[in-house]
Amino acid sequence: RLCGYVDTTGYLAIPCVWDNGWPFHEGVARVQKDKMIGMIDQNGKNIIPCIWKAMSDCYEGLIAVKNSEGKCGFINKKGEIVIPCKWRQAWAFRGGLAIVQDWNKRLGFINKSGELVIPCRWKKANYFEGSLAKVSDSKRFLFFKDKWVYIDKQGNIVREE
Repeated sequence: RLCGYVDTTGYLAIPCVWDNGWPFHEGVARVQKDKMIGMIDQNGKNIIPCIWKAMSDCYEGLIAVKNSEGKCGFINKKGEIVIPCKWRQAWAFRGGLAIVQDWNKRLGFINKSGELVIPCRWKKANYFEGSLAKVSDSKRFLFFKDKWVYIDKQGNIVREE
């Protein structure tokens, strides 16, 4: 069973040669071959080889990737490393910032230059909505509610929930 892509008329636009395929986002789509992930353009041209263990969709021109050593960073649509793979986990950019996880399993935020603008101190983090992000450093389970706070883009706690 192989995957390809059809156009809006149902015509097979990109041949079925991939083990798996995801929807297009910002003009590119993730594809999988032999358990590794890469990207194709809308013409089916392989623009990023299937060399990554994991990969996000493209957001704000950047793609979160995980290398064969299990380290995460970011590449551009040409496959060039923009932010080196050094994080335990990394999520897509939203509003100019991405959530990253350090090797102590703490979350923080980096900018598109790879600079840590909000230190990794949170156990849970949501993306910024406007000027605030909801974060938590508690680790409660079952019937107990987490204690969440809102931080600004400098990492200052501005409101508790």
